[in-house]
Amino acid sequence: NCWVTNVRTSNVYTSAANSDELKDYSVLNAGLSNNFGFGKNSLAITALVNNIGDVQYQTRQYYPMPGRFIQLSAALTIH
Repeated sequence: NCWVTNVRTSNVYTSAANSDELKDYSVLNAGLSNNFGFGKNSLAITALVNNIGDVQYQTRQYYPMPGRFIQLSAALTIH
């Protein structure tokens, strides 16, 4: 399985007078997973990359979000 998502947000005003704003941003994420069967047992391997472009952005003023994030995981199911 493969997937790609793109999160896009326009400028967001942070004050009642619309004088302060957070800049717009676009964050690209992708993942790949595969399951392997061994009789009744299985192994699931997943790789995720969030914020592929290492975009600097904020969802709340003065609280920066993390940069690129890579996660690898394996899950073994034994019956």
